[in-house]
Amino acid sequence: MTKNNWLWILMALLISYTLQAQDTRHHLTIDPERPKPGDTFTLSYDPKGTPLEEMTKISCVLYLYNHYQWDVKDIPLTEEGNVWKAHVTVPATVGFVAFKFRSGIVEDKNLGGDKLANGYTYMMVDKSGRVARGAYAGYGLFRSPNYGHSVPEYFAEETIISDTATFHWLSQEILTYPDAENKMNLLGLYARAIKAFKGEAANADIQRGVTFVKSQPNATEKQLIEVWDILKYNLQKNASADSLEAVILKKYPSGILARQKAYDAIKGERDFKVRVAALEKFLKDYPALVAKSGEAASRDFDYGRVYQDIMLQAIITKNYPALKQYIPIAPITALIFTYYKGIELAVKHKQMADADLLPYSSLLIERMDALGNQPTTNEWYYSPLEWRAKVDTMICQWLPIHVGLLHRTGNVKEALAFAEKAETIYQYKMATLNDEYITLLEKNGRANQIPTVLTASVHANAATPEMLDRLKQEYIKQNKSDQGFDKYLSSLKDQQSLSAMNETLSAEMIKKPLPEFKMIDMNGNLVELSKLKGKVVVLDFWATWCGPCVASFPGMQLAVNKYKNDPNVVFYFVDTQEFKVNYQESVKKYITDHKYTFNVLFDNKAAGSKTNEEVYAQYSKGLGISGIPLKLIIDQNGNLRFVATGYKGSASALLDEMSAMIEMTRNAK
Repeated sequence: MTKNNWLWILMALLISYTLQAQDTRHHLTIDPERPKPGDTFTLSYDPKGTPLEEMTKISCVLYLYNHYQWDVKDIPLTEEGNVWKAHVTVPATVGFVAFKFRSGIVEDKNLGGDKLANGYTYMMVDKSGRVARGAYAGYGLFRSPNYGHSVPEYFAEETIISDTATFHWLSQEILTYPDAENKMNLLGLYARAIKAFKGEAANADIQRGVTFVKSQPNATEKQLIEVWDILKYNLQKNASADSLEAVILKKYPSGILARQKAYDAIKGERDFKVRVAALEKFLKDYPALVAKSGEAASRDFDYGRVYQDIMLQAIITKNYPALKQYIPIAPITALIFTYYKGIELAVKHKQMADADLLPYSSLLIERMDALGNQPTTNEWYYSPLEWRAKVDTMICQWLPIHVGLLHRTGNVKEALAFAEKAETIYQYKMATLNDEYITLLEKNGRANQIPTVLTASVHANAATPEMLDRLKQEYIKQNKSDQGFDKYLSSLKDQQSLSAMNETLSAEMIKKPLPEFKMIDMNGNLVELSKLKGKVVVLDFWATWCGPCVASFPGMQLAVNKYKNDPNVVFYFVDTQEFKVNYQESVKKYITDHKYTFNVLFDNKAAGSKTNEEVYAQYSKGLGISGIPLKLIIDQNGNLRFVATGYKGSASALLDEMSAMIEMTRNAK
């Protein structure tokens, strides 16, 4: 390709950028229009016509391509009329900036309505008016996620630029600033881009770059590793790569490459105990460093996995005291893994006493909370406020467990404080948490707040049967009778959510003949589908070992109670997939102990089968689904109308869902 052709391509790309930048000005303006590195400029954002148009609080996230790496900052905005403004100062080493505007989880990145989908981006200019150092590289890498130097989660997949475009932007950067620093820092990226564009014809150009970097006495270990990587994988010159590897290891005996090779030697060890011992030594030899925000992690391996294996060994052997030395230094991925394996599962399966688990639950929660205020290398693209919110969300999934541990060990004051913290995130959408919160309010002498929590929980449709009963008692106390309670209860619910649920269910309604079933109930009576014509039939397939199945039973009991006087609606709870020899006795005991008024059927056990799942297997196979709980709603003519799987965690929501499906089935034609 001729030099003139190259120039035309580069000019086309620059024109493309200019056109996209003009689109940016529609909602975002900057004064001066082309800011210089180190300057302060005024940002003005007009949300009209964007996803943030109706928002009352808007903030800004600023991404800066700063000396070959990305930084990210929160920019507070001040509302002036219909425009949000801020004064922004960028470091003198920044060449390219991008903005994102947000309000809660709603974001505006200037990606809609424009096929170019440029985003809110600006190239800086120097004092002479020339495009600033890093501007071309920053813009090209910004939209090239496969190169490991983009801003993740900013662009949609269809807006990512090609290797050819990436090559052109990197080329323009090096042509504009052809100094040693630029060539040394961009060589690895440039080599990948030009190889993708020109194939084997690029080798000579790449080799010149390799020779240049190797000749520089001030080349860093990372730059030499980039050369090693190019020699080994791009140019496939193994002998040269091995020679350079020896040089790197000698010069940096405890460096990046030495660390990687040490880890590679350990991860293949199959003996878990031996591997953990080796990983403990590895951490002493290569302690995890706190990396700068935005530092490229392409050469870093996952320290979280190292800590996970070590901490898992402590959990398996019940050596929980060993966790104390690792919790204060482990990354958040390892802490999440440890909480799940060491606390949640131990509580769920009652493997340890609550009093023994509580100290470790507290340590893990405290460490995760502290990490919310620290930058993270692998997820650098979250601004400090975004990262804080993300960590709070991570912690929140464990807070109900921690609340339970505190509550059951008598720490009711602390338990209430954590319950309140959890509710700020869950917003009363977790029924079990709401129920425990109410109990803690009562135990802490704050019963006057319970009615507010009850109504908020019902509005979110996340109430337990006990909460509904308590709300009813409060209603009777105020109104001297229960007359009108059902209407009052309905008025508390979020009607928009109920309408959306009904629309979804209506769209999911089917009409499919269901094969006959014949099963025995707990009293030895035969129940046949063909004998139930004229009735709406609800089949709930469950097993005693299935946590979600039994967790849904309080909500199903509410549904049974609602229709107990309706002869045209019948419920059958089909016990299936049981492994115990005496499972029928266990089932009867479970139903009796929990005082459920269920009609239980026992699934049939086919010849040669290890479990009783004949009917379930036939139905699930015909429907192309698997897993329990499985609820089938059958109309008066034996046609299947609804299929519901899983349990979402709210008894009141399940009652509404079952009621809606039953009524739609009853009225279906």
